[in-house]
Amino acid sequence: ILCGGLLLFLILQMFVNTGLFSALLGVEKITALLLTAGVVCIYLWFGGFNVSVKTDIFQGVLILPIILTIFIFPIHFTAEKIPTALDPSQFWFAIGLVLLQFFSLLGQAESFQRVFASRDAKSLKRGLIIAFILLALVAGSVAYLGINFKFAGVVTDPSNLFTEGVLGALPVWLGSLLLVSLIAAFMGTIDSSAFAFGVLAARMKYKSPELTVKFTRIFMLLGILLSVIASLYLFSFLSSVFALISLISVIGAALLVSFVFKLNSFEINTFLFVGTATFILGLILKFVTDNPLTSLIPSATAFVALMLVMMYRKLLVKSVGEN
Repeated sequence: ILCGGLLLFLILQMFVNTGLFSALLGVEKITALLLTAGVVCIYLWFGGFNVSVKTDIFQGVLILPIILTIFIFPIHFTAEKIPTALDPSQFWFAIGLVLLQFFSLLGQAESFQRVFASRDAKSLKRGLIIAFILLALVAGSVAYLGINFKFAGVVTDPSNLFTEGVLGALPVWLGSLLLVSLIAAFMGTIDSSAFAFGVLAARMKYKSPELTVKFTRIFMLLGILLSVIASLYLFSFLSSVFALISLISVIGAALLVSFVFKLNSFEINTFLFVGTATFILGLILKFVTDNPLTSLIPSATAFVALMLVMMYRKLLVKSVGEN
């Protein structure tokens, strides 16, 4: 179930990143798709896990220029305009977005990679704390840029904030650095997802370390190939972004509840199955949209199903004990 979820995540990720690469590099989407998949396949095949980890470190360093951009643009905040950025009607929208970001950070492929690479629980905890801090800084910077552009009277599609708004207004040196940073960040996320999928698929089928390493590479390439083909059939950028976050939040929520309730494998699989099935139905029936609250429906449904399963099993154990 988790492999299927990661594959769906990789498909959505490939589509979203291809659209961004196409806009950033000024090339056709099919060219951007083939370039993205080709580069990731080459360095994952020859470098394996070590390269995947190093690209994540590189990604973390290069994401800092996003924070630098907030010091470039003039401040358009005034006492009169600030209330318009804090629209009360958007309160639950913001709460939903925060929850999605929290769950997605827990469930993203980089977190699996951190667990796999960590020497001990202490280093894992430190890595996750640093990741949360970096995410908060970057998310805050992006939110500031979006609101600042709004106050400046610049009409920009939110999905094209960087490609149409920020990059064009930056000095050439910082714009070039930010362009490289964005590409590195997206590449790093794709290779981490492919690696997580490859490892899980290989370990399900093979127990020998030698065969696991060999088939991890094969399953990584297979996952990327399938995601490339499937991403060609997606069409809505913004909806795909929220679908991407919605799916990974199911995995993140599953991890969180497993820590809280000490779930067994059956209960975890129940959560993942119900969440993924609800997600797929949501895309088909269109009740999972680009609203963060609707994007949380799969996780909420999975949680309700988990509670029902746990209650049923407790009642069953109690009735057996009484008899």
